[in-house]
Amino acid sequence: MMQNWEMEENPKRLRRDVLLNVLMVVLCLVLLIQAVAFFINLADYQHVYTADEASLISMVSDRQYDTLMENVYRNEAYGVQKKGDMEQLYAVAYYYEAAMLYHAHRSAGNDAAAEQNYNDMLKYEKRMGEYAFAKDEIWEYLGIDPEILK
Repeated sequence: MMQNWEMEENPKRLRRDVLLNVLMVVLCLVLLIQAVAFFINLADYQHVYTADEASLISMVSDRQYDTLMENVYRNEAYGVQKKGDMEQLYAVAYYYEAAMLYHAHRSAGNDAAAEQNYNDMLKYEKRMGEYAFAKDEIWEYLGIDPEILK
């Protein structure tokens, strides 16, 4: 009697086992795909993006001086080689930083620090080359009246 039951149940058990094995294989494939996607995202997350000359020029053209300064410091931190006009573009970023600090110190009445930042502005202005047009734009951007500059 027991054998009859096993024989009748055997095709059902076989179908169930096949179905469970297929399900297990599908779930293993999903897990494998997810693991590969995770490691690809992890590698991309750890990649540091630096700015090239064209990106820096675009930032100057679009008056994105904060972003320019941030990218210049990132490039320096990662030792990016200066190519083409990058030296002049870096000078624009440093000029912006000095002008921003000059304006802040002058507004706060800290004349000694403002004087030092003004000297830095003059130093970087000489290095700006063909991007010297940004000087007036930076003054306008920061709300500095050119008449109050020494």
